[in-house]
Amino acid sequence: MDIPRDPKPRKRKRAIQLSIAIGAIVLVTAGLRTLQPAAPSVDSATVWTDTVARGTMIRQVRGPGTLVPQQRRFITAVTAGRVEKLNLLPGTEVEPTTSLMRLSNPDVEVQLLQSQQQLSNATATLIQLRSTLQTQVLTQEGLVAQTRTQKQQAQREYETNQALHERNPELVAANELARTRDAAEELATRLEIETSRLQVLRESIDEQVRAQEDQVERLRSIVRFNQERLASLEVPAGVGGMVADLPVEEGEWIQSGGTLARID
Repeated sequence: MDIPRDPKPRKRKRAIQLSIAIGAIVLVTAGLRTLQPAAPSVDSATVWTDTVARGTMIRQVRGPGTLVPQQRRFITAVTAGRVEKLNLLPGTEVEPTTSLMRLSNPDVEVQLLQSQQQLSNATATLIQLRSTLQTQVLTQEGLVAQTRTQKQQAQREYETNQALHERNPELVAANELARTRDAAEELATRLEIETSRLQVLRESIDEQVRAQEDQVERLRSIVRFNQERLASLEVPAGVGGMVADLPVEEGEWIQSGGTLARID
């Protein structure tokens, strides 16, 4: 005889199993959320391994194209000349004041000596001119003073003769009176002329001296120019960098503006 079973224990067992499964899922999900993201992985054959060290990190990057220097300067000849000596070779590191080479040009040296001689002569001429003009002024001032004295003496003589003639015509003859009058008038005119000549001489001094001073200054500028040309025969780098090219040889004649070197 079959005995009927109670279905409640079986349902209760299923409910417990379902609750356990749901709890396990919740715990796994919560655990996964708390995990940190995994670090990326790479193939060990593609990396270099080494010990960590402190210092400068050098990163080399490869790329297509031509490497161009940040600064490139061509050194040209200011003055034509012959290359006497090359002081260094391509590939040398230089500073702005480093001498690259030395040129020579006898004509530049001769022109400097000639301009210096001309300047010396012009300076001596200026000194002599000032002395001469000052002497002329002093001489003219003496002549004016002498003429003024003669004029005053002649004027007094004429006035005396005129007074005597007016008092008694027999004391001074008419011809003598006329002579003293003419002499006084002549000396008065001469005094005016000499005074005007002195004024013109004084005014011309500044113009003559200024003209000679301008000549001296022009020659001084020429001397400075020739000195700069002579100094330019010693060729400096002008900038810091590396000498990339020296397209000249010792003994070669270089025209003004010709390329002497390239610095990168």
